[in-house]
Amino acid sequence: MLKEECKVTARIDKDLYEQVQEHFHHGQQTKLFRQIFLSLKSIINGGKLNEVLDYMYKGKALTLPGIEE
Repeated sequence: MLKEECKVTARIDKDLYEQVQEHFHHGQQTKLFRQIFLSLKSIINGGKLNEVLDYMYKGKALTLPGIEE
């Protein structure tokens, strides 16, 4: 049974988007974002949301955990 899916939309700089897009086709972009979201889910469930917020707002490094599908 397939899980219900949602679309992610974000506004980013056009040059940044084009640089990334030229290296990944649509299916790869989808897989990349899915993996990132699964890693973020794991971090949040592990009680480490502050690590993500520090990455976003303080420029600290963030290592995403590996995810097995």
